[in-house]
Parts: sequence; C-alpha cells; structure tokens
Amino acid sequence: MTDATQGTNYPYYTVEGRRFSAEEYRLAVYFARDLANRMGRPVSLVRVLDHMTPDAVIYTAEPEADHV
Repeated sequence: MTDATQGTNYPYYTVEGRRFSAEEYRLAVYFARDLANRMGRPVSLVRVLDHMTPDAVIYTAEPEADHV
C-alpha cells in the first residue's frame, strides 16, 4: 500500500524526520529553529505535497550567532 491509500493527509511538513500537518506550519518552523540552535547547523523544513510531487525545502533555519 502507498501513503495515499493509507490515509496520509497531504500536504505535510517534515523537519529532521518529524512530521507536521499543514495546520502546524508555525510549530514546524519553531521546531526547526530550536533544533538548528541545539545542533549548531542549518535545519531544513521540507514540504510534501503528495506522493507524486518531489519534496521541496521551503525554509532553512540557521543557528543563531549567540548559540554557537
């Protein structure tokens, strides 16, 4: 079975493998920023439109200067 037949809700976002629904976009951005600061490297927010469209990086969080 593919994601489409298993009831996956599109679009959704992923940050380092963690999935967020479309309604949780602001939470995904916050999570990416926090993770970038903790990991000390850029962290990307990826949008998944459906199972046929290539995923797209729509935001990259950079670590804040005072956290490095």
